[in-house]
Amino acid sequence: MDEVTIVMVFVLLVIWAASVLFGAAVGMRRRAGLPGMITGLLFGPVGVVVACLMDFRWQCPECKESVNDRSFCCPHCRTTLKWPHGVEHPPVARKLP
Repeated sequence: MDEVTIVMVFVLLVIWAASVLFGAAVGMRRRAGLPGMITGLLFGPVGVVVACLMDFRWQCPECKESVNDRSFCCPHCRTTLKWPHGVEHPPVARKLP
């Protein structure tokens, strides 16, 4: 292989690795870190766009807007949120060590 081919392969591998990291970073903001990383790995830069569209956050039962994990009231409609099993707030997402 000539030098140009080696450089192009290296650049493509760096872009693909960056897509995995960006997919995970974008997904973490929406409680979809692992799916974002997997789509970045499988689809490269297109996977980052797909990770931007994933949203696994809780939804308000009244207005159906996404809310944060520890919200006590919806920031959009101000409805008091009651989470499953009589808990005052949703379970905190566990972070992997």
